[in-house]
Amino acid sequence: MLNIGKLDLVDIIIVILYLIICLIIGLYKTAKNHTIREYAIGNRTFSTVVLISTIYATHVSANQILAKIEQIHRVGLTFAITMFFMPLAWITVRNIFAKNIHKFDGCISISEIMRELYGGIGLTITNVVTVIFSIGIIAVQVTAIGYLLNFFLEISYSQGVFIAFGILTIYSIFGGVQAVALTDVFQFLIFFIVLPVVTGYAYSKSGGYECIVNSLPTAHFINLNSYSNILTFLGYIFFATLPSIGGPYAQRLLMARNSKQLIESYNILIVSSIFLALILFVLGFSIKTLYPLTDSKISLYNFILDLPVVFKGFMVAGMLAVTM
Repeated sequence: MLNIGKLDLVDIIIVILYLIICLIIGLYKTAKNHTIREYAIGNRTFSTVVLISTIYATHVSANQILAKIEQIHRVGLTFAITMFFMPLAWITVRNIFAKNIHKFDGCISISEIMRELYGGIGLTITNVVTVIFSIGIIAVQVTAIGYLLNFFLEISYSQGVFIAFGILTIYSIFGGVQAVALTDVFQFLIFFIVLPVVTGYAYSKSGGYECIVNSLPTAHFINLNSYSNILTFLGYIFFATLPSIGGPYAQRLLMARNSKQLIESYNILIVSSIFLALILFVLGFSIKTLYPLTDSKISLYNFILDLPVVFKGFMVAGMLAVTM
């Protein structure tokens, strides 16, 4: 079978089709915004399904997935167990922010929320911090997607960034948040269909529970017999429970029709975060069993390369989905 880079032709076609569909879906909303408010948060007519998808797609990223798999591969249960504390972060956002977002109905960004609370100085400081933070986040995502396409397609880093972020930029500029939200639904579905299927494959290939447990080194089990280990474990828990409430997350809160819809969305997101933690838990340890000596940073990529044709293409598309 014809190969391009590290992927078969069929897988390449899947990845290309994914990018084209993203562009088509995004541009579907082009030229339908008449005010900056519509561009930023739409008309607040988003369905609960769209709201859930865009909040979750904003929260989950490729570098986050890679980082969690890497940490499970490198550290083991001490890190993996703490992923199940992630719902606490969603609960915090639901109980504090979602329940009170109606107080800022006239706002379209986190900067305007801070102006309502602290005046002009709050607006200015938030603007500066948000720009700096956003530059950092974009830099990380650009690095992740450039490396992803360079690794699998063997195209240059700059070409990979230009293709993927070019598509994202085009539909974001012309369609605003409505285009982004609609594309998020598609990306959310890709991710949540592909990842469980691939995880099931990895678990089966690794030999199941007994093989995984028996193959793990002693260091990968929880060891709290020292002050340093306890602090590390508590640090992981603290990080897992930190709520995400930066600019993009506040924007998603403001997109909701009302607090009731937002609370319903976060109730589902809390359950989804448990599901994601379970999937990453199983996938991480399955990959550790299959590739015990591989560098933790590229263990997931090596696993993707060994997937059957078609699965490989969908997994790369899934990784692109959580990055974009």
